[in-house]
Amino acid sequence: MRRPARLGRKKPEPLFDPHEFGARRSDPALGAFEPLPPTPRRDNNKQLLYLFFLGVVFVAVYRLGSERVPSVNGSCTKPAFALSKTELHQYGVINWSVAGPATSKVVIGIDSSSPPTTLQGGLLTGPLALKDCKAGGLFGVRSPAGDHTVVVYLIDPTGTSTVVGSKKITVDQP
Repeated sequence: MRRPARLGRKKPEPLFDPHEFGARRSDPALGAFEPLPPTPRRDNNKQLLYLFFLGVVFVAVYRLGSERVPSVNGSCTKPAFALSKTELHQYGVINWSVAGPATSKVVIGIDSSSPPTTLQGGLLTGPLALKDCKAGGLFGVRSPAGDHTVVVYLIDPTGTSTVVGSKKITVDQP
């Protein structure tokens, strides 16, 4: 008894036979009908694009996932801050988080005694508003190699600033 053919399945192409190819090349009349050898590539363009996209997502998650925003133990009434690391290479990146009053803005500076307003004055990031009494992000450290102090300021709506705290960091040569 014969098996019925499956619907929707494509019949596989016959494999390339080099002897048949040579026989066809020996007859000049059949030279125009030379078959092309099958392509060894099994992936189509959509699969390659999908694999590329998957690779980009993997690299992004791996790089960003290795350092997350540090948790901070502060609240709306008790300001606090946290840094992800205290040792880094020059032009490295530090993740940070700050907790404080929801009406305040945060400014982070390096080696400054008052809230900096320019990059030359030591401004790392800010002023940023606190959303639900918390804020977080990352900043790059452009300072030369050596020991430095990161200072976190909260600025209230009247413009007065208070120091949340400071932390020593060490910058190494890349």
